[in-house]
Amino acid sequence: MATASVELGKVSYNRELHGRCIRQESLTISGSEAELATAVTAAEVAAGVEMARISTDTVCYVAVGSAPDTTATAATNATTARRMLPAGMVFDTPIGIGDLVAVKAI
Repeated sequence: MATASVELGKVSYNRELHGRCIRQESLTISGSEAELATAVTAAEVAAGVEMARISTDTVCYVAVGSAPDTTATAATNATTARRMLPAGMVFDTPIGIGDLVAVKAI
């Protein structure tokens, strides 16, 4: 089963998550969009969440926002434009209060 791992945490000066993972979720990648169970909370941001690290074992589209849309080719107030994440790669992106991460198979 194809999966994406989403780690929410704090980054160091070299933009690496430095052992402060606040929350991790595994999302099943399929033809339907899958997103985090809950949006990033104010408490998580206060605890240090500022970045989402997304890794996957299969090629997929990724979007982030209050209503992430993996079909969007342009950013809106609610979603980033989709990004293609190749299998075996890691993608780091800023994330804030109310944001979700969504993935979908290509």
